Amino acid sequence: MKNLFKLLLAVLPFTILSLTAVAVVDSTDILIKALIDKKVITEDDASGVRAEIASIRQDEEAARKSYNVTSKRAIRLSGYGQFRYTLSDDAAQNIGFEIKRFRLSIAGDPTPTVDFKAQLEFAGSKKAVTAVDAVPAKSKTDIFSKPLLLDVVIGYKLTQTDKLSAGQFYVPFGLESITSDASLDTINRSQATEKLVPGRDTGNQGRDIGVQLSGTSSLGTDRSLEYTAAILNGAGINVGDDNKRKDIAGHIIVKPGVDGLTVGGSYFSGATGAAKVTHRRTGYETTYLNGAWTVKGEYITGKDDVSKHGYYATLVRNITPVTQGVVRYDNVSTSAFKSTDTVKPTKVLTLGVNWFLSKDTLTRVVFNYERKREVGVQVPNDVILAQFQTSF
Repeated sequence: MKNLFKLLLAVLPFTILSLTAVAVVDSTDILIKALIDKKVITEDDASGVRAEIASIRQDEEAARKSYNVTSKRAIRLSGYGQFRYTLSDDAAQNIGFEIKRFRLSIAGDPTPTVDFKAQLEFAGSKKAVTAVDAVPAKSKTDIFSKPLLLDVVIGYKLTQTDKLSAGQFYVPFGLESITSDASLDTINRSQATEKLVPGRDTGNQGRDIGVQLSGTSSLGTDRSLEYTAAILNGAGINVGDDNKRKDIAGHIIVKPGVDGLTVGGSYFSGATGAAKVTHRRTGYETTYLNGAWTVKGEYITGKDDVSKHGYYATLVRNITPVTQGVVRYDNVSTSAFKSTDTVKPTKVLTLGVNWFLSKDTLTRVVFNYERKREVGVQVPNDVILAQFQTSF
């Protein structure tokens, strides 16, 4: 009987797609009713089938409303925008409204084995200059941000599971750093990520230029391994290398067969600048999903001119089908900074609420409160953030 129910779920989507809208409703209802009458499925089973059908219809309706872009080859356009309000006593923070991000991505598959993606950033507010006399005539446009090339990647599929890529892309390190800004649990990334992850700690949006090999491998029932290994310039985005050494990075994610659990590790080794200063990082990560709960965290260690380490832990709870509550705590060690640094490390507690306005969760309203506590002298710098995000 269970097999028959699975067969019904498998066949129904194709039946739905092949019939007209009116016929679909009639045929489906008749079929479900007949199966209930014959006691092949229960009313609860029927409810699940109807929900699955409704989801398929919604996806098909969305597909019918999509539009193609004229080009020599089929391409896909996507993107998202983020409108933000910030309230803080921190003098370094922009207070008020800003267009935080507006990103446009173009992707395509010129051949069955070659694909590409490019992403541009068109926003990103700078702190305003309100006194006209303070801005020389030739440099007034300097207060406006300019379009920035974030990603441009060409990939070649070596096998069904392995790919060789070249271009500008995320440094393969960590969990939070390689998560899109549109999909983060909180508005801002943790300070452990921003201050320690390669490509973030140098202000390069977590990206660099190079080549990488990535793929997946099955380890048996419900177990798998994902890997990425890269050779990078190490100088950041949209620039050439600043020395003759190349940096290396690697990232592994393992699903060990425990339902909802993934663990991972990252390694980075390189040298920055003409002086070839050591730039080394090691990271550990884990994610565990159990029903409405998600727990995730990272621990990162490193060495430049000093040893350093940091970590964060995030707890996410689905409150309703369209809302989430989020709590995150993160910290970076005092040894990550010199005694002469003006910015001292802080312990940050973030409380947040996510309200999803679309099925893919990428159109959302997010509220965050960041409670910051410095090592040593306390300063008034707690932050309240509100962000509206939409995607296409």
